[in-house]
This record gives sequence, C-alpha cells and structure tokens, in this order.
Amino acid sequence: MNRFKRTKSTQTRERRMLSARLLLIYAAATAILWLTITRHAGPASGEHLNTTSVKTQSPLSKERFKVAVFNIHSGKGTDGRRDLNRTADLLDGIDLAGLNEVAGATLASPNQAKILGDKLKIPWLYAPTEILWGRPDFGNAVLSRLPVRSWLRIPLASKGLEPRRNVVLVKVAHPKGNINVLVTHLADKEHDPAQLRTVIDLFLSLEEPVILMGDLNNKSDNPVMRALLDRPDVASALDADQTLQGRKFIDWIIFRGLQCVGSEAIPPSASDHPLVCAEFLWPDENVIGKYPDLQEACLVSQSYAE
Repeated sequence: MNRFKRTKSTQTRERRMLSARLLLIYAAATAILWLTITRHAGPASGEHLNTTSVKTQSPLSKERFKVAVFNIHSGKGTDGRRDLNRTADLLDGIDLAGLNEVAGATLASPNQAKILGDKLKIPWLYAPTEILWGRPDFGNAVLSRLPVRSWLRIPLASKGLEPRRNVVLVKVAHPKGNINVLVTHLADKEHDPAQLRTVIDLFLSLEEPVILMGDLNNKSDNPVMRALLDRPDVASALDADQTLQGRKFIDWIIFRGLQCVGSEAIPPSASDHPLVCAEFLWPDENVIGKYPDLQEACLVSQSYAE
C-alpha cells in the first residue's frame, strides 16, 4: 500500500515538473517571438533636442536658414560602403535637417542621429519608428542648429507587418514667430496610400509657416501629391516635375508661408537617395501667398538636374 502511494506521489511530482518545464518553454518561446517581431515605437514628446558636448542651440541670428532632407540609407553609399563621415560632410552647413532610414544603437555604437550630431556639433533627436529585440532599431531623425521649442513623435497606422512609420512635428523658434516642421518617411502608395493623406491633412492643418520634408515615397504624378502641389498656398522647394538621373523626386521639401530663395539636389553618393536642400527667408507680408513667383526661385540647380 505504501509502495503504491509512493509511486502515485512520484508520478504526480513528475507531471508537475513536466508542466513547469512546458510552461517555461512556452514563456521563453513567447518572449523570443515578442522580441523578434518588429513593433511600433509609439508616441513621444519633448521640449528640447539632445545636445552635443560641444555646442548647444543658439537663437537664429540670420534672416536666411538652410534646411535639408536626406534618406541616409543608414550611411550606406551607392558603392555599398557604410560611412557616416560622408553623410556628415554633405550635411555640413545645414541649419535644420530631416533624416530618414536612421539606424538605432547597437552594442558597439550609439544611434546614428547621435553620431551625426556629435560629428557636426549640432543638437539631435532620434525618432525611432520600430522596436526590435527590445530596443529602438530604425527610424527618422532631426538635426537642428535652430532653437526648438517642442517636438512630438506621432505614429502612423501601418498595415499588417509592413514597416512602421511616424511623423515628427518640431516647433522651431524664429525671431518673427514659430515655424512648424514635419519630418517623415512614408510607405509607398501601393502599400499604404492612407499614410500620405494623413500627413498632408496634418500639414494643411498647421498654422503657417510650415515645412513638410521627407522621403514621401510618392512622385508628383500621384493624384494625391498633385492635388497638394496644385494648391495656391503650397509650394515645393524643387520643381515638382524635375528629374534627377532620369528619375522624378520622392524626397520632398514642401512648404507654406515662407519664401524659398534657392534650392538644389545633390545626386546619390553617400546614400541611394539624393540630398535635397533649400534656403528659406521669412517673407514680408506682401510676399506671403505669391507662390508662383516663389516657385520660380526654387527650381533645382541646373548643375545637378537633367
């Protein structure tokens, strides 16, 4: 009888141990799956950018300021070599830059926004779109020598397992008022056309002056883009139908309520995308709204265009 009880007790312990092992295996598998699935980085906000150890932001002391949009392809150039020194060289002299495809920190190095901020001695913000292995893995960034009053990271809806996206709203201080700046990287129209409409609605809802810049993954022949560019109160820093190396632009600087006094597009080299930059001036009251004239002043530099 006692022997039978001991056998039954042993079987009970073994079943409990087996259940515990199975539960641990299930928990470990769930944790690994959770870590390996790309998740949305979510919203965030702040009042300041991250400052470098050398220089902080200072009030805008000049009337003109230069902005740039650059999909840096995580620093990988057209030659297949990854080199953020080349990226930094192209961004030298820019007052405000919106960057796309910026890699997050690894065990060996900080995120690429910080690396570029340190190289250029310019305040920076990393705005990850994706979390992978429990850490920010990929996203957008802002570099600004101009003073920033606030910033807001806004997630954009994504379909299924499509890459996660966001838009960053930065409020830049100018002696004559604030400038709203949107930086984003969108899915193409085949994957998620709703993202473009969402960002355009936000752009049009903000108080002027406002700049929208980023890899929008849409050309000027997209009806939604064309409707935006045809508005009398909206202008593009580059000729919307201009081509570079036989391709229409998908990297845009679009604005309202500012005067563009020059722009250029530098062909891909340090990335698989061009660097697009524009110089802006706060317009006089009699200049705001005269966008056909401003558009002529903002054609892409002929030395870089076909």
